[in-house]
Amino acid sequence: MRRQAPKVNYLKKKDYGKVPEYLRHVKADIEEEKRVIEEYFGDHSQQSYQQQDGELLPDSERQAVLRKLKAKWGDANKRYQKITHNTILDTIGKVRRKEQCEKELEQLQKDIEKLSTKRPIMIVESNPYW
Repeated sequence: MRRQAPKVNYLKKKDYGKVPEYLRHVKADIEEEKRVIEEYFGDHSQQSYQQQDGELLPDSERQAVLRKLKAKWGDANKRYQKITHNTILDTIGKVRRKEQCEKELEQLQKDIEKLSTKRPIMIVESNPYW
């Protein structure tokens, strides 16, 4: 005959509902890392941007550009979806259109990812004679 272990009522334990000590340490470490990262990118990036000639892109303008890029990506994706059903790429024009559409979608995706970050974006006018 097997001996059964007594059933433990976890609700009656003295530490029930309390956060374990190790989790407090982990949470404190994470908060410290976030603070250090925010401090580095907040102060450091502002100082480096102030040294450059240019201006920061306002958040409202960033959101407007982001919306336009997403709309443009949607239009390009519609065109690409129409091309992909064409499985026989027998002419150079069909191949080039498909490749061009893929490049456009890839570039738009990269631009959307860059604008989606929380980091400040600096607008710098380039000199055409450089």
